[in-house]
Amino acid sequence: MLPPAAGFAPQVTGLAPQPVADAPAMRVAAADNAPPGAVSAPDSFFGDSFLGQWFDRVDQARASQPQWAAPLMTTPALLVQQFRYDFWDQHVGNGAQVLNFGAVKGLELIPTTNEIFVTVPSYQQRDNVKPASGFTD
Repeated sequence: MLPPAAGFAPQVTGLAPQPVADAPAMRVAAADNAPPGAVSAPDSFFGDSFLGQWFDRVDQARASQPQWAAPLMTTPALLVQQFRYDFWDQHVGNGAQVLNFGAVKGLELIPTTNEIFVTVPSYQQRDNVKPASGFTD
Protein backbone atom coordinates (compact mmCIF):
# COMPACT_ATOMS: atom_id res chain seq x y z
CA MET A 1 0.00 0.00 0.00
CA LEU A 2 1.29 3.49 -0.85
CA PRO A 3 1.81 6.08 1.90
CA PRO A 4 -0.74 8.95 1.97
CA ALA A 5 0.16 12.06 -0.03
CA ALA A 6 1.34 15.15 1.83
CA GLY A 7 -1.62 17.22 3.01
CA PHE A 8 -4.06 14.30 2.92
CA ALA A 9 -5.22 12.11 5.79
CA PRO A 10 -5.94 8.42 5.27
CA GLN A 11 -9.63 7.65 5.13
CA VAL A 12 -11.26 4.44 6.23
CA THR A 13 -14.48 4.82 4.25
CA GLY A 14 -15.24 6.65 1.01
CA LEU A 15 -13.64 6.72 -2.39
CA ALA A 16 -11.26 9.69 -2.26
CA PRO A 17 -8.79 10.98 0.34
CA GLN A 18 -9.99 13.97 2.34
CA PRO A 19 -7.71 17.02 2.73
CA VAL A 20 -6.27 17.82 6.13
CA ALA A 21 -7.79 21.04 7.51
CA ASP A 22 -4.49 22.81 8.15
CA ALA A 23 -2.76 21.87 4.88
CA PRO A 24 -1.11 24.85 3.13
CA ALA A 25 -3.01 24.10 -0.08
CA MET A 26 -6.31 24.53 1.78
CA ARG A 27 -5.29 27.96 3.07
CA VAL A 28 -4.30 29.05 -0.45
CA ALA A 29 -7.55 27.71 -1.92
CA ALA A 30 -9.57 29.55 0.73
CA ALA A 31 -7.80 32.80 -0.16
CA ASP A 32 -8.38 32.22 -3.89
CA ASN A 33 -12.11 31.60 -3.41
CA ALA A 34 -12.68 34.65 -1.20
CA PRO A 35 -14.71 37.53 -2.70
CA PRO A 36 -12.69 40.46 -4.13
CA GLY A 37 -11.42 42.78 -1.42
CA ALA A 38 -11.99 40.22 1.39
CA VAL A 39 -8.37 39.09 1.51
CA SER A 40 -6.04 41.87 2.53
CA ALA A 41 -2.71 42.00 0.77
CA PRO A 42 0.47 42.69 2.73
CA ASP A 43 1.58 46.31 2.92
CA SER A 44 2.73 47.35 -0.52
CA PHE A 45 4.77 50.23 -1.84
CA PHE A 46 1.65 52.19 -2.81
CA GLY A 47 -0.35 51.48 0.38
CA ASP A 48 -3.94 52.80 0.31
CA SER A 49 -3.33 55.16 -2.61
CA PHE A 50 -5.06 55.08 -6.00
CA LEU A 51 -2.42 52.71 -7.38
CA GLY A 52 -2.40 50.59 -4.21
CA GLN A 53 -6.11 49.84 -4.64
CA TRP A 54 -5.91 49.36 -8.43
CA PHE A 55 -6.45 45.59 -8.52
CA ASP A 56 -9.29 45.77 -5.98
CA ARG A 57 -11.14 48.19 -8.30
CA VAL A 58 -10.39 45.99 -11.31
CA ASP A 59 -11.78 42.94 -9.48
CA GLN A 60 -14.95 44.83 -8.54
CA ALA A 61 -15.48 46.08 -12.11
CA ARG A 62 -14.90 42.63 -13.64
CA ALA A 63 -17.09 40.82 -11.09
CA SER A 64 -20.22 41.82 -13.01
CA GLN A 65 -18.79 40.88 -16.43
CA PRO A 66 -19.16 37.50 -18.19
CA GLN A 67 -16.03 35.33 -18.06
CA TRP A 68 -15.29 34.87 -21.77
CA ALA A 69 -11.83 34.66 -23.29
CA ALA A 70 -10.67 37.79 -25.11
CA PRO A 71 -10.86 37.34 -28.90
CA LEU A 72 -7.61 37.51 -30.86
CA MET A 73 -8.72 39.49 -33.90
CA THR A 74 -11.11 42.10 -32.49
CA THR A 75 -11.75 44.20 -29.40
CA PRO A 76 -13.42 42.22 -26.59
CA ALA A 77 -16.89 43.24 -25.42
CA LEU A 78 -15.92 42.76 -21.77
CA LEU A 79 -13.47 44.52 -19.47
CA VAL A 80 -9.98 43.06 -19.91
CA GLN A 81 -6.61 44.38 -18.73
CA GLN A 82 -4.04 43.35 -21.30
CA PHE A 83 -1.38 44.47 -23.74
CA ARG A 84 -2.13 43.71 -27.38
CA TYR A 85 0.21 44.10 -30.34
CA ASP A 86 -0.47 42.99 -33.87
CA PHE A 87 1.80 42.64 -36.90
CA TRP A 88 0.96 41.51 -40.37
CA ASP A 89 2.50 41.23 -43.80
CA GLN A 90 0.35 41.87 -46.87
CA HIS A 91 1.41 41.09 -50.43
CA VAL A 92 -0.45 43.29 -52.91
CA GLY A 93 -1.24 42.09 -56.43
CA ASN A 94 1.06 44.65 -58.12
CA GLY A 95 4.18 43.20 -56.47
CA ALA A 96 4.17 45.58 -53.52
CA GLN A 97 4.45 44.47 -49.91
CA VAL A 98 2.93 46.24 -46.87
CA LEU A 99 4.12 45.51 -43.32
CA ASN A 100 1.84 46.82 -40.55
CA PHE A 101 3.32 47.14 -37.04
CA GLY A 102 0.96 47.73 -34.12
CA ALA A 103 -2.39 47.87 -35.87
CA VAL A 104 -3.68 50.42 -33.31
CA LYS A 105 -3.39 47.96 -30.43
CA GLY A 106 -1.76 48.73 -27.12
CA LEU A 107 -2.30 48.81 -23.37
CA GLU A 108 -5.86 48.25 -22.11
CA LEU A 109 -6.50 49.30 -18.49
CA ILE A 110 -9.49 49.28 -16.12
CA PRO A 111 -9.06 52.24 -13.72
CA THR A 112 -12.77 52.23 -12.71
CA THR A 113 -15.83 50.63 -14.31
CA ASN A 114 -14.76 51.92 -17.75
CA GLU A 115 -11.87 50.57 -19.77
CA ILE A 116 -9.28 52.87 -21.37
CA PHE A 117 -6.89 52.17 -24.25
CA VAL A 118 -3.39 53.65 -24.42
CA THR A 119 -2.29 53.24 -28.03
CA VAL A 120 -0.12 54.81 -30.69
CA PRO A 121 -0.85 54.88 -34.42
CA SER A 122 0.31 51.83 -36.29
CA TYR A 123 3.38 52.07 -38.49
CA GLN A 124 3.33 50.82 -42.07
CA GLN A 125 6.34 49.96 -44.17
CA ARG A 126 5.69 49.74 -47.89
CA ASP A 127 8.10 48.11 -50.34
CA ASN A 128 8.03 48.50 -54.15
CA VAL A 129 5.28 51.13 -54.03
CA LYS A 130 4.86 54.86 -53.43
CA PRO A 131 4.04 56.76 -51.17
CA ALA A 132 6.78 56.06 -48.67
CA SER A 133 6.48 54.32 -45.30
CA GLY A 134 5.24 56.06 -42.14
CA PHE A 135 2.67 56.29 -39.38
CA THR A 136 -0.96 55.73 -40.34
CA ASP A 137 -3.80 58.13 -39.60
